[in-house]
Amino acid sequence: GWRWCHFRPAMSQKGWRTPLSGDKGLPDYIATRRRENEYRKETLFIEIKGEGGRLTLEEKDWVADLRAAGQSVHVWWPKDYQDAQEVLLAGCDFDFSHAKENGRLL
Repeated sequence: GWRWCHFRPAMSQKGWRTPLSGDKGLPDYIATRRRENEYRKETLFIEIKGEGGRLTLEEKDWVADLRAAGQSVHVWWPKDYQDAQEVLLAGCDFDFSHAKENGRLL
């Protein structure tokens, strides 16, 4: 399965801050896994945006730099739910067909 990393913001006197050092704009999630019955590993960088959310300049730079380095980077909005499912479940040996309703996972 997937191994996940998510840096959560915390409230400070100056507002919400993520307690990390480094350049701003790092994607929200980093996930890695070895696919079932394969020796190949994959890593994803995922930026999650809410309805109407936009990438900051720093986030755009991270996305561009990671992609230029050959990394798999996804930016998902609520409308991208189906795409996110397909990416995260690709290569999974489990049959999810029974858990679908109207073509979507429950």
